[in-house]
Amino acid sequence: MSATRWFQLGGFDEAYETTDSGKSWHAFASDYQQAAGIQPSVSFADQVVGYATVRGSIARTVDGGHHWVWIATPGTGVTPVGG
Repeated sequence: MSATRWFQLGGFDEAYETTDSGKSWHAFASDYQQAAGIQPSVSFADQVVGYATVRGSIARTVDGGHHWVWIATPGTGVTPVGG
């Protein structure tokens, strides 16, 4: 993002942004969907291109976080404990 604009993804349809370095936050229209209680790691290459990763999955945005597309990734071949 930038030194003054930050972006935070939450659970299902929850996204927030700040344009004043975190002094205030507001809801942000985004179609990103993730189960509640799971926090993705989000990184932006610039003002519009960004990636969110969570549990081995990757999503990409090219419009500043309004719309996200999940990127197919190869499986690890590892079965989770209890799974």
